[in-house]
Amino acid sequence: MHKTQRLSKSHLEPFQALNEETNTLYVADTGNNRIVALDLTRKVANQVAGNLSCQSGPEFIRNGSPALDVSLCSPMRIGLDE
Repeated sequence: MHKTQRLSKSHLEPFQALNEETNTLYVADTGNNRIVALDLTRKVANQVAGNLSCQSGPEFIRNGSPALDVSLCSPMRIGLDE
């Protein structure tokens, strides 16, 4: 489901982060084409969106695909729904 890793300096060019009440920091990891959720309590990072590639075109857009299977191109903003 989530790709989990220990917190490290592997996040390239984090552009914008948003803190939620659950003590989770969401990072748009622009240089790695992914969104990462940092659990500040457990000190664990979970990749929650993006497959680390930047590909465009209709063949790469599939509604209903798991978030980890989609291509994100340099994500720069994050929005959370309450």
